[in-house]
Amino acid sequence: MQPARAVLAAVLVLAGCGTQPAGTAPTTSTASASAGKCADVVRLGATVTDDLIDRGCTDERDAKRVGKVTTCKNGQRLWEMDGMIGLSGHPMLPETEKDPDGLTARVLNELVCNR
Repeated sequence: MQPARAVLAAVLVLAGCGTQPAGTAPTTSTASASAGKCADVVRLGATVTDDLIDRGCTDERDAKRVGKVTTCKNGQRLWEMDGMIGLSGHPMLPETEKDPDGLTARVLNELVCNR
């Protein structure tokens, strides 16, 4: 099993499985305190932390970037940026990564979020 698929399977097992429209592009703002460099914290398998959700990250020009955040029905938060998506406290995946049944990480995370 590829690493991304293993992480996707873990999301399903840990979070369970509703639908929500696809999100919009992440927003940007001026630099201030952040969760770290985007290149370090926004990557396959990295955990979506509250720090990343709340404070964003900084790009290579030290500009602050904040992802799109949706509050789920169960209080958890669904985060997305640069084609990556994940639930708070869980690993992020490319939103187009598919599970063995052909469902994308975006669809699966949105299902969990609306549950």
